[in-house]
Amino acid sequence: MPGIGNLTVPWDGSSFITGFSISFFGLPAGTEIIASDPPAEDTTFEVQPFDASDVWDRTINGHSVSFSAPDPLLNRINPAQDFFVNVSFDGPFDPAGLSFIAEYSMVVPEPSSLTLTIPAICTLVSRRRRKYPRC
Repeated sequence: MPGIGNLTVPWDGSSFITGFSISFFGLPAGTEIIASDPPAEDTTFEVQPFDASDVWDRTINGHSVSFSAPDPLLNRINPAQDFFVNVSFDGPFDPAGLSFIAEYSMVVPEPSSLTLTIPAICTLVSRRRRKYPRC
C-alpha cells in the first residue's frame, strides 16, 4: 500500500477508478482516524501528478475512510498511474494487530442518458430549421 514510507505505486487495475475505501480492523479503543481540514499531511489520497487542488474528497465513518475523485474525468486513476494514500491515527496504535480491507470503485456514464439526449438535440435542431426557412 502506498503512503508515507512507501512513496507511490502504480494502479495495477485494467480500468480507471474514481473511488477508494479502506476499512481497518483491530484498532484499540480510543483510536480514531485523523481528519484535519485541509487534509495536508494526515488522511489523504492523491494521484500523480500531485497537486494540492487534486486531493480526493474524504469521508470518514468510524474506522473506515472513503475517498472519491473530485472530478471523475480529470482526477481518476488510470491503469499504471501512480497514486498515494495516507491514513493517520490518533490514540493508541499497534500496527501488529491491525488489518484492513481496501476496495475501489468507478463511475461510468450511464448510456441511457446519452441515448435520450442525442435524439432530443437532433429534434430541436430540425424544428429550428423548419421555423426559419432559408431564402
